[in-house]
Amino acid sequence: MDIDDNQATLDALDALSSLLPSLQQTPLSYKLHYQYLRLVKTAGLDDQLTPARETLVANLAAADDIWAPLLQAKVEEFQFQPTITPDSFSAIDLLFEQAEADYLCMYALPIHPDPEDAFRVSGGPTCTSPPAIK
Repeated sequence: MDIDDNQATLDALDALSSLLPSLQQTPLSYKLHYQYLRLVKTAGLDDQLTPARETLVANLAAADDIWAPLLQAKVEEFQFQPTITPDSFSAIDLLFEQAEADYLCMYALPIHPDPEDAFRVSGGPTCTSPPAIK
């Protein structure tokens, strides 16, 4: 990590501290959610990306650039458990149903896990990678 990266991280952390109150006051602002996601990524707070995406989809319709990494993270979270319980599968299934109901999300349809194939995510024939958050 060089000096420019360190400065970018510090700037992002500083901007995050001032953005959070605005996001809490205006949870229906796409601009603030995307700004928050960008800053979290720039700050290297990768463990906060999934909660940030969850907050966005809880408040707003979201496109594939939000849903795809959120669904993938949730599937991977359960994929590495020794056993997949009915409750854990149900939680993933509900998230996929939420994504499918979101009129902006097209990503979930071809990869929704089937109970017969619990958590094998291979991407359907129409599945493409979402664009990266910039």
